[in-house]
Amino acid sequence: MTTNDPTAPENPIPAGFRAGYVAVVGLPNAGKSTLLNQLLQFKISIVTRRPQTTRKNLLGILNGEDYQIVFIDTPGILKPRYNLQRFMMKQVSAAIADADVLVYLIDVKDHRQRPVDLQRQLAEAQGKPVILLLNKIDLVPDKRNLLPLIGDYHRVHPFKAIIPVSAEKNDGLDQLLQVLTGCLPESPPYYPTDYLSDQQERFFVAEIIREKIFTHFGEEIPYACHVEIEAFEEKENG
Repeated sequence: MTTNDPTAPENPIPAGFRAGYVAVVGLPNAGKSTLLNQLLQFKISIVTRRPQTTRKNLLGILNGEDYQIVFIDTPGILKPRYNLQRFMMKQVSAAIADADVLVYLIDVKDHRQRPVDLQRQLAEAQGKPVILLLNKIDLVPDKRNLLPLIGDYHRVHPFKAIIPVSAEKNDGLDQLLQVLTGCLPESPPYYPTDYLSDQQERFFVAEIIREKIFTHFGEEIPYACHVEIEAFEEKENG
């Protein structure tokens, strides 16, 4: 599935092929991992109801006929209080620096996020295209209530697009992909076109175990756990 040193495929690349890195950022539990899983149609990133499930950047690769999008799923943005959180915020900064395009997710029902805060958080974007996603619109009965929010965000940053979506319901994601591919530079693919990620199978096994720990244990136990696979055997029949 993956290799630590991937090389681009030898097949001829069609004229106008686009490829690039897209950092997916936002506050904890905004739906970043759900979005990535939905776009790839594969559970590449674990999802729980608890914040800070994602600890480090994870690549998810979406291949189309004339594009390759390398998504970077990032930890939720927060004010770090200890070393792990400081490491997580460095991961976010690295993703923003490496990305060609930023996708910023906002949970429309989370009132912690304010337009003025977003303006400060996007200072690292340095002129890169930013697409703002207003996520979880399935929880908003009257979509007209989104119009003032869209206006507020238009005033704080020159977004490439502001798109209301529901990552969980797969609503609005076709429009997102259309805008995204238009933002990518013309380039050959960075990874072979049958790749879904740059990680090995062992990583995903460890992540599944960590997801179960987050689901079944309370308090601080999940945050104090580190999963390491000492032995991994894949059966011939799968």
